[in-house]
Amino acid sequence: MRKACKQRMLLNKLPESVMIDDKEYAINTDFRVALEFERLTEELQEQDETALLIAALALFFGSNLPSNIQGAVDSMLWFYSGGKTPKRSQKEHKRILDFEYDSDYIYAAFLDQYRIDLTEIEYMHWWKFRAMFMALREDIEVVKIMGYRALDTRNLKGEQKKHYERLKKAYALPRKQMVLTEEEKALNDELAEAARKAKEQKKGGEING
Repeated sequence: MRKACKQRMLLNKLPESVMIDDKEYAINTDFRVALEFERLTEELQEQDETALLIAALALFFGSNLPSNIQGAVDSMLWFYSGGKTPKRSQKEHKRILDFEYDSDYIYAAFLDQYRIDLTEIEYMHWWKFRAMFMALREDIEVVKIMGYRALDTRNLKGEQKKHYERLKKAYALPRKQMVLTEEEKALNDELAEAARKAKEQKKGGEING
């Protein structure tokens, strides 16, 4: 598996593949794939984790799924995290952004700050998109909205508290549930079967060994 180390964007070539068990696997690196992965994690976080895993691996690896499922998951998370080791936290994750729900604001933000029309570009590496999003100015609307959602109003008082609670309510993110298409269900079934076979082969090898 690719070593978990921090990648330096200006000194290293942006990755187009990952190494798993000394074999190179091409991955889908376009920012739209990572945004779809984000959508899956939000919509399935309270549902079937297996369905999330299968759908996510299909996004990044397509039909070329590695037999080492854990290695594939670790590499996928490494890539999605921008080449950093994902941090596990016991704290509840507070949603302040939804790439799908906030897509209009994100589109406007890139057009305003970078003069980039995200609907017209054919490709942008996820790490580039990620870096540019993190560097958006404070006066950009989506950045302000994220601030409203993240704000803890418990220590505020009077009109100030009412003002920010109104903003938090106005820009609150909706709860969503995922609905798979027939094609996605078929692909999920196919990948689930591949994962099951890989697991059985690994178990058989351990017994024979």
